[in-house]
Amino acid sequence: MDGATIASLINLGGAGAVIIVVILFLKYLQKRDEEWQTQMQKRDDQWQAFFSKISAANATETQHLTTAIDRLAVQLTEHDKAVQPRIDSAVDTILGNGDTKPYRRRKGDSPA
Repeated sequence: MDGATIASLINLGGAGAVIIVVILFLKYLQKRDEEWQTQMQKRDDQWQAFFSKISAANATETQHLTTAIDRLAVQLTEHDKAVQPRIDSAVDTILGNGDTKPYRRRKGDSPA
């Protein structure tokens, strides 16, 4: 608002004073809203950075877990391949004897 505008509003008397007060009040609100918007944007950027870090950390940890599970699966497969011939041999021995029928022991059965 320039000096000429203010002078012409003052010539209007009380109505001009009211208009000046309203204009000053609106300028104050505009400035306050801009400051508030800047503060909110700063806070939003901080939250976004925080969640980006968490997401990256979760992705990294998930990859580590996936790798560990894959290694465990390979080890279990190798173990099963190594043990299977021993199981087959034991079953053949039991079945080859002819006088014993293999069965699965139920929970709570005592070994004979």
